[in-house]
Amino acid sequence: MRDHYKGYRIPKSVIGFAVRYYYRYKISLRDLSEMLEDRDLSVTYETIRNWCQTWGPVYARDIRRKRGSAFKDKWHIDEVRVKIKGDVFWLWRLIDSEGEEIDVLLQRRRNTKSAIRFLKRALKKFQKCAKRPKIFEQYGCFS
Repeated sequence: MRDHYKGYRIPKSVIGFAVRYYYRYKISLRDLSEMLEDRDLSVTYETIRNWCQTWGPVYARDIRRKRGSAFKDKWHIDEVRVKIKGDVFWLWRLIDSEGEEIDVLLQRRRNTKSAIRFLKRALKKFQKCAKRPKIFEQYGCFS
C-alpha cells in the first residue's frame, strides 16, 4: 500500500490528520496550518481547505460503511416553517436518533397528505437498512 495519494507530496497520514481535526474539532484552517508548521510541514490553509473538500466526503463515506447500518431504528419527523426570499415554505425533515438527516421535503403549503406520502416514500427507499420496524415520534399533524 502506498504511503502517498497519487499526485500529493504529503503522506496520507498527514492529510487524514488535517481533515479529521478540521471536521472533528472545528479548528480554523489557519490554526491547523500552524499546527502542521509546528511539525515542520509547510502547508497553506488553502491546501488544507482543498484536502477537506476532496477527502472529507471520502472519509465520511468510509466511516458510515464501517459503522454498519446507515440509519438507526428510531426516526423523527421534524416540521419547520421557513421563509425563503420572503416566501413561506414548510420544511419536513426525517432524522434518525443520532441526528443523521435521512430525507428532506420542502413545500409551499402545509399539506399533511404529502408529508405522509413523503414518509412512506422514505420508508420504501431505505427499507434495505431496516432490521426492525421504525418508531416515529408522534406529532399532532399525524393524529
